[in-house]
Amino acid sequence: MKGTQWLIISPTSTDMKTITVRRIDLQFDANQITRGSNSKQVDQTIELINLTLQREPFGLGAQLIVHRDEIEIETNTI
Repeated sequence: MKGTQWLIISPTSTDMKTITVRRIDLQFDANQITRGSNSKQVDQTIELINLTLQREPFGLGAQLIVHRDEIEIETNTI
């Protein structure tokens, strides 16, 4: 996913710093916990990742932001 952005919020500071990580490949076992078309499964997976990243009390306060016009979805059967 090109242009993937992680939003890091520091709970001890009033300033917010963002870090952008580009060209991340996200590979997951489709059909284990997601259903539907490839695009829907990508959306569901990103939602689950974001829920995990933000979960209290151990969440990072981070969010995976995906720009739909910048991603490519590829599937393989193994």
